Amino acid sequence: MKRKTMILTLMLSCVSGVYAQNNPNNVYVSGKTPLQINAPTDREIIGGTIINVTYEGSRISNTLKGAFEYACRLMEERMPTIYPLNIKVQIANFRDNQCLAMVEPIPMQNQWYDDRAYYKRSSHFDPGYTGEYFEPTLDFFKGTDAVIKFSATQPFDYNLNTENIQPNKYDFVTVALQALIKAVGFSCKTYSSGTTVTITDPSNKYTHSILSSNSSDNYRYAISGQATIQAASGSKNKWKLECNAPYKPGISLNYFAEEPSNKETAIMQYGISKGSYIRYVGNGIKDFFSFCGWDRPIITSGKNSISIENGKANSVIAFQGVHSKEKSDLPSNRLLSNDNDDVYI
Repeated sequence: MKRKTMILTLMLSCVSGVYAQNNPNNVYVSGKTPLQINAPTDREIIGGTIINVTYEGSRISNTLKGAFEYACRLMEERMPTIYPLNIKVQIANFRDNQCLAMVEPIPMQNQWYDDRAYYKRSSHFDPGYTGEYFEPTLDFFKGTDAVIKFSATQPFDYNLNTENIQPNKYDFVTVALQALIKAVGFSCKTYSSGTTVTITDPSNKYTHSILSSNSSDNYRYAISGQATIQAASGSKNKWKLECNAPYKPGISLNYFAEEPSNKETAIMQYGISKGSYIRYVGNGIKDFFSFCGWDRPIITSGKNSISIENGKANSVIAFQGVHSKEKSDLPSNRLLSNDNDDVYI
């Protein structure tokens, strides 16, 4: 009997060790069957956010830069318009050999939400925004929003063409996309003890949207099998989160539920395996932004109110440069004009 008890204790310790290693801001490897999803040619564009990237360190190659910029363009298409996000990219050595990338959001000081992207979104809604005693300055908009560190030792494949991705390597673009989604707030900021899950202080908008101030209720919800994300705009879609027992720190509520056939949530399912590639930021992420109160379109008020509608990737017309012409010579695809120059799309 004593021997059985010792074995059971050892097994539980091993399980706890596996779960304890997971940081909600990290992107991890997986041994699951490779999942391969290309970006649709005809895909919805829901925003116009610009992601500015600073590359730091001598170990960053031009190949890595090209793959990360490509991931940024895919992400920009699928997130609501906010003021430009500023991301710093580094290469690092991790002690955890299961870690592909680490995201370090730059914390806000003395604010209710520790979430720079949230405040940029709020300021975009209202240029005079001063919520939670926050008055944005130019330095705030110019500052770094998150640092993303990629493993120096993991075998990455930087191919943009998915047909050339090697089965024994990790698709860098997929890893970068999941890291970017974490950088903009898909990370449940909590600490757990026994049968309680408590929101950290400060935390981010997503955490306060999914959980309450009751730590016991939070724990029960996190293992209920019923935790979901649903758009605030009235969408009927409910996207299930990782929420089955036992509670898994860093995983529960931090990812969509394991469902390989669901391409709408695939990019934020836990773990990335060698040979996998996911180039589609699905509707699960679109509804995540809505769930956090980041709905599109933005509507300007006043005499000349306009509503911005979503576009389609296959309807984009290549930029044709800036020209100086007489107004009578302007083509029908004129986008903006002033007395001297016109911009065409």
